[in-house]
Amino acid sequence: RLDFKQEGLLLITNHPDIKEAIERKEAEIEQRFKLRVYGTMSEDKFERIRQGVMFKKKLIQFDFVSLLNLQTRNTWVEIRQVNPNYRQIRDVMAKLSLRINRFVRIQYGPVTMGGVKRHEFSEIPLPGFLNRKVFNLYVDRAKEAELRRQDTLRMLQEGNKLVELEAKNRILNYLFSPTEELRQKMLE
Repeated sequence: RLDFKQEGLLLITNHPDIKEAIERKEAEIEQRFKLRVYGTMSEDKFERIRQGVMFKKKLIQFDFVSLLNLQTRNTWVEIRQVNPNYRQIRDVMAKLSLRINRFVRIQYGPVTMGGVKRHEFSEIPLPGFLNRKVFNLYVDRAKEAELRRQDTLRMLQEGNKLVELEAKNRILNYLFSPTEELRQKMLE
């Protein structure tokens, strides 16, 4: 996902599991950005960005920072970060009196812009790292389903009538979403 004021590499899929797998915090996908910041970039400011900046009682650090092109007012900076928080990147720059006026994603995991020019697109095969992310998503889903199943069996073994009704209700919700009328008949 790119915010309104961002540009660059965008992965598009119609597969919901791929989308979910790459958006999970556990995915830990490194992204690389080129930022054009407006304001005077001093060596001190650049070093503070590299070391990390305290913002709202939290140290915000980037995995990699490089100065690409130093000019009087606009400076290009490259940043790499795993699971970046775009707002935090903007906040760090603002705290140093720098305003981001171009925010370009140039890499997402191992996927780069390659030779794709502005306003063009290129279809790529599913990168191997995404296969692993989707597989991990399926493994996590299976673990969650097994925990729910074990919990439901435990509730049934306790023999409590209310617990038994709740367990049946859980099973029905897990298998499909019946209408309320059908659910009542099945619970009887």
